[in-house]
Amino acid sequence: MYEFEKEFAAYNNAKFCIGVNSGTDALRLGIKAMELSQRSEVIIPVNTFSASAFSVIENNLKPVFVDIDEDYGINLEDLKRKVTEKTKAIMIVHLYGQPEKIDEIKSIIKKSKIQLIEDACQAHGSIYKGKKIGTFGIFSAFSFYPSKNLGAYGDSGAIITNNPSIVKEVKLFREYGQRKNIYMKN
Repeated sequence: MYEFEKEFAAYNNAKFCIGVNSGTDALRLGIKAMELSQRSEVIIPVNTFSASAFSVIENNLKPVFVDIDEDYGINLEDLKRKVTEKTKAIMIVHLYGQPEKIDEIKSIIKKSKIQLIEDACQAHGSIYKGKKIGTFGIFSAFSFYPSKNLGAYGDSGAIITNNPSIVKEVKLFREYGQRKNIYMKN
C-alpha cells in the first residue's frame, strides 16, 4: 500500500496520498479531518453519487445542493446564491472525468475562507489547464471501485493532499487512532 501511495501522489504531483477503504471513506475521512464546526454548510452539486451528501451528513454538517448546467458541472449563478456565512466548503465533482469549472469557482470564493474539496472519484488522470485534477483543493477523493476508470479488485480509495494536518488526521482515523500500524511497516 505504501508504495502505491508514493506513486499515486507523484503521478498527481501531490505531496501526500493516503489509501483508504473506498472513495466514500476518502470523502468522509477527509471532511472529518477538516474539523469543521457542526452544522457548517458544504455545497455540493445535485448531480453526484449519494456518497457526496452522506459524507457531509455523517460529519454533522449540512449539505447545500447547487444546480448544474448542461455540461453537468456546477451552475455558477446558483452557486453564488447558495454561498452564505455558514458555507465552509464547496465539494466539486469531476463527473465522468470532466474537470469542473475550477477557476470560476475559486474566483467566487477567493475573498472567503471557504475550502475546496475535490471529488475526483471518476477523474483519475484528468487534466485542467495543464495540472492534474485532484490538486486544486484542500484534499481530493479518489475511488478505485472496479467500475471506475482506474479500478481495483474490490473497493478501495485514496485521498491526495498537500496539507500535512489532513494527512495526520486521516492516518489516525484509518488506523483506528493508532499512531503506528503494528501490522505494516510505516
